Amino acid sequence: MRFNLNNGFVLGAVVLACCLSGAVVSSGVMNPPLSRRDDVHVITAGERAWGQAYVTGDVTGVERLLADDFLGVDPHGNEYDKAAVLKDVGRGDRATSDEVGAITIRFYGDTAIAQAHETERGPAPKRLLSLTMFTDTWVKSGGRWRIVAAEDLDPRCSRK
Repeated sequence: MRFNLNNGFVLGAVVLACCLSGAVVSSGVMNPPLSRRDDVHVITAGERAWGQAYVTGDVTGVERLLADDFLGVDPHGNEYDKAAVLKDVGRGDRATSDEVGAITIRFYGDTAIAQAHETERGPAPKRLLSLTMFTDTWVKSGGRWRIVAAEDLDPRCSRK
């Protein structure tokens, strides 16, 4: 979802960890607590919108989703910031499709961790397939949920 580095599509995800206890919700798998349903809807819609921005070129939508101090890490360990994401989304070589699977969301007060698998097809003519897992950290501030951190993982990498 997210960050295209050297023409390889990369997803956004998370580095921020919290040690507080909270609710766990898997969107599409179980019903969230009533007190969190609106939050789950906003975060789920935001995750899907971020992925679709690489298909539609919706720079304004991504601008609203990411905090000004947003930082991400791609599957190669490279860091990227909000300005890099906005430049990448607006670049013009659009993905042809983006699908985010079921999203697991865990809440820790006004912080939420969202994790999912994502499948993206790159632009023509190659239309390379990108399979990634992301972890995004959302923080609610001033009544708005925004992504503050992202970490991407290529699940095809060999495990030891």
